[in-house]
Amino acid sequence: MIFHQYLQHIFKQNGIRQIELLSQLQSSHSIFSGLDAITLSRWCNNKTTPSYKKQLLISKHFEKDLSYFIQHIDHPKITKVFLKAYDTLFNKLETSYSRIGYLSIDKGPATLSMLNLTTETHRKLFGVFYKHMEAYRFIYSKLDQNNVISQNCVFTVKQGVQIVSHLGFVQDMTTFSRYFKKRLPTQPTANSIVINVGHFSCRNYFESLIGHLFNHLVDSYWDIEECYVATRRADFLTFWEQMGGTQLLSVQESRFVGNVYIVQFNLKQLLASPFIFLQIQRTYLSYLKLKQHLTIPI
Repeated sequence: MIFHQYLQHIFKQNGIRQIELLSQLQSSHSIFSGLDAITLSRWCNNKTTPSYKKQLLISKHFEKDLSYFIQHIDHPKITKVFLKAYDTLFNKLETSYSRIGYLSIDKGPATLSMLNLTTETHRKLFGVFYKHMEAYRFIYSKLDQNNVISQNCVFTVKQGVQIVSHLGFVQDMTTFSRYFKKRLPTQPTANSIVINVGHFSCRNYFESLIGHLFNHLVDSYWDIEECYVATRRADFLTFWEQMGGTQLLSVQESRFVGNVYIVQFNLKQLLASPFIFLQIQRTYLSYLKLKQHLTIPI
């Protein structure tokens, strides 16, 4: 379904006219404050198409869960340049020593889980993974000193009983800002999230984690404006920058870790990027199952 067909669906479902839609959009978000009747008419008649960010915002105005939009709209085209860089990244990752180390793991059924963890539980599960990163050692220590219970939302893939891939985020900007306050050019707002450094044993698990995590952000964190991604490896930095991110910081860690990069996004812009939105569409129905059961087979 192309966007003008979606707009016709909106008119039919809500019984409104173009002039009424124009008024509603102008008052719904600052991005539409300058929208005029001619531009809206061109959208409705498929003469031009708004950006995917604007499409998301229009859809959210009428659909709380974006269900119809996600399941029916044509996803934006992913460029050949992006796909080539993505393939190169995961070809390297899937043949790396860290990947080879998983080959002897119990080949039980693969399951995907969504976990809401306190800091202490997060450390017990992932402390070995983060122990070489100064930033995370600092954050853990400050949370301990101040007796802060910070909630981490983590998506994990298990092969049998072993976690082989994980990706999560935290909405504790106080501790994050405290660590980076002398390094970041701008200070994060309270209405932000940080997507933590994750681990991915293969591209299929990475895409599944990305899709389910961003479905959850659409579902439960729509009002968030800023998103920060902490990532390792220069090629992962390039991956995030190709989706519109701005590198704010590079932190030299141990030789084992290399650099940790902080990349900034407007969350709505990131959700609308072709690769992310495609993964949202692919995993939408399984996300609904995951939301209900918290663990599902994949």
